[in-house]
Amino acid sequence: MVSIAYFYTDVLKTMSQNQLSIRVPAHELQILDRYSRETKRTKTDIIREFIRSLEIASKTLDVKADSSGASSKRVDSFVSL
Repeated sequence: MVSIAYFYTDVLKTMSQNQLSIRVPAHELQILDRYSRETKRTKTDIIREFIRSLEIASKTLDVKADSSGASSKRVDSFVSL
C-alpha cells in the first residue's frame, strides 16, 4: 500500500509541473461541457484520455506503415473521440 501512495505522489508532482491552455470556439466548448456532464468526468480527464489515445493511434499507424513496406516516416492524422 505504501508503494501506491508514493507512486500517486510522484504522479501528482509530475502532473502539477505542466499546464496546457487552449482556445476553442464556443460550440466546441459546449460539446466538451455536455460530454463531461453526460459521462460525469472532468474536462481535464477527457482531454488527457484523448491525448493518450493519440499516442496509441500513432503507434498503430507506425505498425501499418512498417508492415506495408512503406517508409517508416511518422504519419500525422486526426483522431476523433
